Amino acid sequence: MKRSLNFITCLVLLLTFFSCRKEHLSSDVGKVNQNLSLKAAFDQQYAKSGLKYLERSFNKNYRTEILWDKAIFKTADTAIIKVKLLEDVRIYTNDSIPVNMSDNLVVKATKNTKGEWVFVKVMYLPEYGKDLPTGFTGRIISESYFEKNYMVAKYLGGHAYFATFNSGNPWIDYNNGPILKAGGLPNDPRYTVEEEGQTVYAYVNGELNSIWYRPPSPTPPVCADDPILTGGGGDGGEVSGGGGGPSPTDELSAEEMAELANLEQQYRTRMEPEELAIYEKMSSKNKFAYLTNAKQAEETAISKFPANTLYNGKGDAFRHAFFHALNSITIGKDLSKQLGDAHETRSDPTEKSMDLHNNAVGREFLQNSKVGESPAEFISRSLTEGTLRYLTPLGMNNTVIPNVTKLVPTNQ
Repeated sequence: MKRSLNFITCLVLLLTFFSCRKEHLSSDVGKVNQNLSLKAAFDQQYAKSGLKYLERSFNKNYRTEILWDKAIFKTADTAIIKVKLLEDVRIYTNDSIPVNMSDNLVVKATKNTKGEWVFVKVMYLPEYGKDLPTGFTGRIISESYFEKNYMVAKYLGGHAYFATFNSGNPWIDYNNGPILKAGGLPNDPRYTVEEEGQTVYAYVNGELNSIWYRPPSPTPPVCADDPILTGGGGDGGEVSGGGGGPSPTDELSAEEMAELANLEQQYRTRMEPEELAIYEKMSSKNKFAYLTNAKQAEETAISKFPANTLYNGKGDAFRHAFFHALNSITIGKDLSKQLGDAHETRSDPTEKSMDLHNNAVGREFLQNSKVGESPAEFISRSLTEGTLRYLTPLGMNNTVIPNVTKLVPTNQ
């Protein structure tokens, strides 16, 4: 009798397992079909649009891939799809914190009144390296894939307080608030139109490039304060991992921690004790940025200049200036100067004069560069114009010849 009861119990458990398993598989199949249906609608609209292949990406200057299998359906009529960046795209916030845009791009799909899917590219542009406790601060740019509609919404602490739309954009019907809080509406004395054609810049694979350009329209854009971001507009930060806020400023990913360890093996022994003392007190993010910049400056100089100029020559001048231009963006001018001065503590006086001068030129990148000019372009121009300095003549192994070697402009 006891054995019979055990058998019945096992049979019930087994039937329950297969029942749950069947429901689980059914749920998975339903999700896959839902995702495939979404992708099929996108592909159909893309085929009709006449867009070129590269225009499937968020921007022609960098490639992206829509991860249809990662779609999250908020409702039957709204889905958020994660986007994979195929390039290294980084922006710098107002407090000079680098933000990798890989977590800041999504596609939002919503159904219109006809039951058709509308696909919108959404880009989060944080204003600061760390969000306010109440939420995202910065801009969220929404642009339709197959229509000429866009919206730029401004957020403060998770609250959208102002938005700009292209003329004739139906999204404004869903996003118009009654109270003026900033900017105002047309004919209001506080109204100021944001410049059409405004460009958003970022570093794409280390080079400054545009990642969004506001399309021109025959009439001025329309503004609305206090937008409620629904309908075809941007998403209010509901997507985990892509909600627009970058990671805390001292947080590195596992890959970045591994790379930092490799970089420290290469560069720690090349630091002076005074420099190392400053370095040890830096955040992990700043350490990573500092050593990454050192590697980039070194590799760029090697690729651009003959080997016999990389020590005390023009290649060396470029490397120092480029390194500090990158540092001024990522860790700030003050910290860059402290580290650069400490590194030259034990240098030959003539070499020290050269290096400190070129470091200072590089640190003025943000102040002295032209619009749209990348750090590498700015330093190359500084070298051509003779703003940088190098040493000549030099002795064996490019060493200083006492009372002979002079510090001269790089255009000589």
